[in-house]
Amino acid sequence: MSSDLQLAIANLTSPPVLAFALGVLAVMFKANIKLPDAAYQLITTYLLFAIGLKGGVALANSDASELIGPILACIALGITLPMLAFYFLRVLTPIEQLDRGAIAAHYGSTSLVTFAAALSFLDAEKIAYEGFMPTLLTVLEIPGIIVGLLLAVRKSGDGANLRKSLHEILTSKSIVLLFGGLVIGVITGPTGFIKVEPLFAGLYQGILTLFLLDMGVLAGAHMKSIRGSGIGLATFASTF
Repeated sequence: MSSDLQLAIANLTSPPVLAFALGVLAVMFKANIKLPDAAYQLITTYLLFAIGLKGGVALANSDASELIGPILACIALGITLPMLAFYFLRVLTPIEQLDRGAIAAHYGSTSLVTFAAALSFLDAEKIAYEGFMPTLLTVLEIPGIIVGLLLAVRKSGDGANLRKSLHEILTSKSIVLLFGGLVIGVITGPTGFIKVEPLFAGLYQGILTLFLLDMGVLAGAHMKSIRGSGIGLATFASTF
């Protein structure tokens, strides 16, 4: 068996991925395993802050000059991806402008699930990566959502609502927790992180697994609505 195939099997049979599959199957068989809303909010708060905090600790030992190129690339991606998504959605689907903008913002911003799962996989395989990755996660989140919002309301002329939406984006839970965690991690450094490492490192994999279990339930619950939106949306989701 090749090393690539072994790596793929190890990834697909990891607890977080299998928990996601269990969530989807549970919905198919009408089993109610969805987490309570309070538990979901606690888990997302934990994951966002943990990613920011660990990234800030690693960032404390990074060279600031190394950040310039990746940050510029993230800004470019954050602008380009939602514009491409918005255009292809208009061509492939009959959905309205506001909905196209919302989906475009999703594709332009960052997926916490994907990012957390990717870092978890790299850690499990002991593959080194730059400590400033959570910084890029935060950077990519902002332009993607803003561009998607502008595309969604660009003809409405409602400047007051646009300013309110921009304020909500910049003070959103994900931005505040990621950025706040980064700052705290940079300030405390590895020495300060040792005091909270059992919580934010030792329990990380288990809590990520619970999060993906709930994401599997959510994905399974929306299967019908995705199919009902037409073949264009399915094609877009599978190829973009």
